[in-house]
Amino acid sequence: MNRNSYTKTIIRRGGLSRKNQLGCADGTCLPQDYFCDGSLDCPDGSDEGYCDANNDPNGASPCDPFACTLPNCFCSKDGKI
Repeated sequence: MNRNSYTKTIIRRGGLSRKNQLGCADGTCLPQDYFCDGSLDCPDGSDEGYCDANNDPNGASPCDPFACTLPNCFCSKDGKI
């Protein structure tokens, strides 16, 4: 399957039987840690389909470099903690 043809992952927690799980586009539920980890885990490959800075469920939260100062906080170049 071509990486560009992945179906968008269903990143919703509502209706899932366990917390810390997300749904693949085909409805399969997997642990959140399996998403955007570089390994295809969903049967349809959707766990790796949308892993940019805005869609990675395991990515760091946004950070304001003016409010975040060392030694208590560090913002990376992409604006994440």
